[in-house]
Amino acid sequence: MFQRLELFRRLAGGGTHSPGSLARELDIGVPELAEEIGVLRKRGLPVDSLDDGRVRLRAPMEVLDRDVVLSGLGGESRRALEKMEILFEVESTNQYLLDLAREDEAPRPRACLAEIQSAGRGRGGRSFHSAPGGNVLLSLLWPVALPPAELMGLSPAIGVAVARVLESEGVEGVGLKWPNDVLVRGRKVSGILLEIGQDRPGGGVLVAGVGINVSLDQATARAIDQPWTDLHRSLGRAPSRSRIAGRLIDRMVHAIRLYMERGFDPFRSPYRERDWLQGKALRVEGAPRELLGTGRGVDERGALLIEEQGRVTALISGDVSVRAAS
Repeated sequence: MFQRLELFRRLAGGGTHSPGSLARELDIGVPELAEEIGVLRKRGLPVDSLDDGRVRLRAPMEVLDRDVVLSGLGGESRRALEKMEILFEVESTNQYLLDLAREDEAPRPRACLAEIQSAGRGRGGRSFHSAPGGNVLLSLLWPVALPPAELMGLSPAIGVAVARVLESEGVEGVGLKWPNDVLVRGRKVSGILLEIGQDRPGGGVLVAGVGINVSLDQATARAIDQPWTDLHRSLGRAPSRSRIAGRLIDRMVHAIRLYMERGFDPFRSPYRERDWLQGKALRVEGAPRELLGTGRGVDERGALLIEEQGRVTALISGDVSVRAAS
């Protein structure tokens, strides 16, 4: 995988390359290089072969830069994180960290970024689509002593962190759709997935995964089954994924630490300011029964409040959609 990431870096920088020179730089044979280029093409990377045998990427592409990511971390995050990894491809950044935690007697906070997820997942078993260079794919592992029931407000709290990062990039119209979606003008730009591993003495581990659409290719876009956008469309330019990743890790570390100390309360007001469901006619499925009501914000735990026939119910789970006006 290291060589594949290095090959990706060389091609992404632009220009044309002879197979012989690339093979020498990567210390592999030309036949092996050809196989690796074939893998990149299958992963969605547009590598062209020219008439003279040289290869090039159709357009330059930003590769995640470790130094730029780290430059976005403040002192709190630098002290807290044991490690920050950048991988070329992984089935799921969340699962990667969960697997590492099972092998570690005393896991410490660590972050993982990937260029590609081959089996990324979202809430409710949905898949998370990604292609090289198009997304920020980030997971953060954190040891926790709180029971899962007390972590229910962490997903909307991290939503606040994601929203603040996007707003710092100049994105306007950022909204939060309970419990784990970040929207721009009503279209999904980011999703959050929290997973908890409890099979260890003295507490468990939390893995918080965030995916952000930065610049989606058409093939990836066609596979998305809901209204979506990306930062390129929202800003009219493609912002630096490395800069966003660093700021996001920093914000997530702060949000998780604050939540562990004070719960959802510090996030309730900033969430309310961006609450996309507030006052809308909602349908909630997956609760004990289907609910049809009006969004009334979130409570002090981060639970969704929905008013149905004058009665307000707090929901800790459910699949929420906005009903069309009748």
